[in-house]
Amino acid sequence: MADNQLGDDDIFVYTGGEQRVPRDVKRVRIAENVDTISAGLFQWCQQLIEVEGHKKMKKIERYAFNYCRRLRKVTKMTGLIEIEQEAFSGCYALSDIDFGKVQIIGVAAFIECNSLTSVNMPSVRILRPGAFNVCKNLTGAVFGQDLERIEINTFFGCIALRSIVIPLKDNLIIANHAFNCCGNISRIDVLDGGIRKTISSCTWRAGEMKWKKKSVTSTKLFRISKQLKKLKQSNSGLQAFSVEWNITKVNTTC
Repeated sequence: MADNQLGDDDIFVYTGGEQRVPRDVKRVRIAENVDTISAGLFQWCQQLIEVEGHKKMKKIERYAFNYCRRLRKVTKMTGLIEIEQEAFSGCYALSDIDFGKVQIIGVAAFIECNSLTSVNMPSVRILRPGAFNVCKNLTGAVFGQDLERIEINTFFGCIALRSIVIPLKDNLIIANHAFNCCGNISRIDVLDGGIRKTISSCTWRAGEMKWKKKSVTSTKLFRISKQLKKLKQSNSGLQAFSVEWNITKVNTTC
């Protein structure tokens, strides 16, 4: 297939197959016949700043946008289901993403995306190890009722992370060290039957974390709130939530 040439509006339309991607491409539109961005396709496209997809897209494979250092926007990918390993790793400028239906975030998929300040992914089921590793300016993360697993080091080194929204259910698994080196977390909200509630907030005093319980109405919410009293200082980082959502260990520094 012949290479697609840049038009007057400086947009490269990717139509799949054996089409080659210019290394100096700046803006990309994914044609509707393409439902998967293949592994490494735009890797190291140093001039790329914007990618526009469509609602029929299903998957972004590993390393697809690896070290596209100037990439700022990835839009109109509302039907996307899976983002594979390191798909956006090293995309330092990435700040605008549109993945409303994504279900699986792969290993280190957004590692070092330092311009991400918040994520809202209501359909995510699984966050693989290191998914948002060292996103240093990420302050908030919102997930929905479908969340099943937050794996090891998912938010490791997210030093600005202050709040997280997660579902209220017994089978949610949050692995050891999922929030390691996240010393600024101060608020946990839960979704209980679609209703958002704050189960605890905290403040730092003389290097210790003090949790203030909020008023609760359901038995389950009360049990989880009680578990927060077991919070204690250690040198191992915010090590784990258990199935009962017991925050066991916290460290303010790395």
